[in-house]
Amino acid sequence: MSGQRAYFNIKTQFDNVGDALIIRELIRLASDRAMTEVYLERAPESFRRTLDIAGRPNVEVHDKGGFGALILNMLGARLRGIRCYYFLIPGGLNGDKSVKQFASGLVSLAVIALLALVGVRICQTGFSIERIGPRHARLLRWRSKVLYCVGIRDRISQAYAEDLGIRTTHLVTDLALNLFAENPTVAPDPRGAIGFSFRTDKDPAIRDRLTGLAEEVCARTAPGTRFRCIAQVGRDLPYMSELAERLEKRHPGQVDLVDAHEDISAAIAAYEPCQALLSNRLHGLLLGLRAGASPVALVVEELDHKIRGVFESIGLGDHVCDLASSSATDLDPLMTPLRFDGTAPAGRLKALFDELLGPKAQGE
Repeated sequence: MSGQRAYFNIKTQFDNVGDALIIRELIRLASDRAMTEVYLERAPESFRRTLDIAGRPNVEVHDKGGFGALILNMLGARLRGIRCYYFLIPGGLNGDKSVKQFASGLVSLAVIALLALVGVRICQTGFSIERIGPRHARLLRWRSKVLYCVGIRDRISQAYAEDLGIRTTHLVTDLALNLFAENPTVAPDPRGAIGFSFRTDKDPAIRDRLTGLAEEVCARTAPGTRFRCIAQVGRDLPYMSELAERLEKRHPGQVDLVDAHEDISAAIAAYEPCQALLSNRLHGLLLGLRAGASPVALVVEELDHKIRGVFESIGLGDHVCDLASSSATDLDPLMTPLRFDGTAPAGRLKALFDELLGPKAQGE
């Protein structure tokens, strides 16, 4: 491992346990194969705790020093002949850039290009794109030309990238699927609760539809069924609290509200009592799947391509339902415990990192 290093500069949505999850799994995949340096100057303490990387073998955490310090560190390593990999933050990319954001993006692109010129291998993997505006598309197209690895996470995003002229090098999967690396199988396990975990920030107009469908689902369950309203992102909590209050009025004593946005383990534990999880958050669905809940994705087709793309890539395309047209009756076949084997998606992640950094060290 002494001949190569991996670097991360963490800047993301710090109130989102799903973002913490994919960053954590990315760091784990890298640090199993290379000495890894993580810059966390921007990250709040709660985010650092849920990453759970302090003290991990082959990981050095920098609490101070931002992107400038990281650049100097990488340049110094290159002068010493060390092979350097700089990993960009994974996740979903969408929307357009303002003129100011476009100018800032050009500066960042210039820095990345200079790093690539001196031999830093810049990688972005486990990301998707949807609804990209023209300025954003230009930046992504130009950036893709200087990246060493462009690992997109689903075929829908890959096809869209090709249409926009954005280069990709690998088709992988979502980094959350690394949760299945050591224990790949989810076996059917009858449970009692139904889980709900929704976002409304993309389109506030869906609030009434989500509430109505949740009420329909609850009305069809056996007497005494418990319902769990789970917020895995901080800004989801107001709506999930509202939904929990609404369901409590109809099902007194049967509703739990859980705020799990600051802890990956707490999020998995929140989903464990559920036989099914209804959600429009990709990583809520994948955490629920890891916990043993049958994931039921309720999507707005024009907004949620990444969910459909990832679910199709892991053989669960039939678990993606159109929010506008699906009824509680339509969801019934998806609400029972399922069997899932995550060997293949976890294997795709392993194969990519074996290719980039070499095989995982024995005994790690």
